[in-house]
Amino acid sequence: GHAVFIRKIGVRFSYGLHSTIQSMKILIIGTPRSGSSNITLSLSNILKLDSFQEPYNYSHPKLKNRIYPEISSKGIVIKTLFHQTPKNVTDCFKFYKEEIKKFDRVIILARKDIKAAYESFNYNVVENEDRNWHNQYIYDDYKFNEDIFYSYLKWSLEIIEFSKLHNLNITWYEDLYSKDINLVEEITKTWNLKITGEQLIKELNRKPKYRKYRKTTII
Repeated sequence: GHAVFIRKIGVRFSYGLHSTIQSMKILIIGTPRSGSSNITLSLSNILKLDSFQEPYNYSHPKLKNRIYPEISSKGIVIKTLFHQTPKNVTDCFKFYKEEIKKFDRVIILARKDIKAAYESFNYNVVENEDRNWHNQYIYDDYKFNEDIFYSYLKWSLEIIEFSKLHNLNITWYEDLYSKDINLVEEITKTWNLKITGEQLIKELNRKPKYRKYRKTTII
């Protein structure tokens, strides 16, 4: 029969469509530098599901020629960025309104610390010629890029608006990566994925955070 969608604690549930974790479809929608790649791989590892990163990223030389996986009976975790859409689509609000209906769980990721997120994004735009955005780095005092800052603000505001329109809670980067077992446990409960906060913290911290800071000396 048709799936019945129920909104509860900001997470989309689907009953009658998929009954097991192994066949679950999870969509992660984030802003850039919100830890979305890591959480996608972490959920994939914990739940033993396939994963697919940024299906609509046509600017990345290693990503643009991939084939989007068919959403069938097999479980999968797909990560996308809210401002990324298929080539013939310009309205991300309309697109993702329909896209979330195909999934059993939808997780929205964003960052509270806009300045740190912008700096991480700006560093990779300026310095990362090979487009590998998953290396550690030290952020020096780059010239402020108003256009990039504006874009990041716009993406953040849009994903907040989208979450409110569809009654989906935002999982904040700062909470998810806090290593606070109680806070992360609350996050996993809202996702309703039958994983524990301890499992998630362990998986997320297999890789160190990308940003490093220079040691300062007191003279």
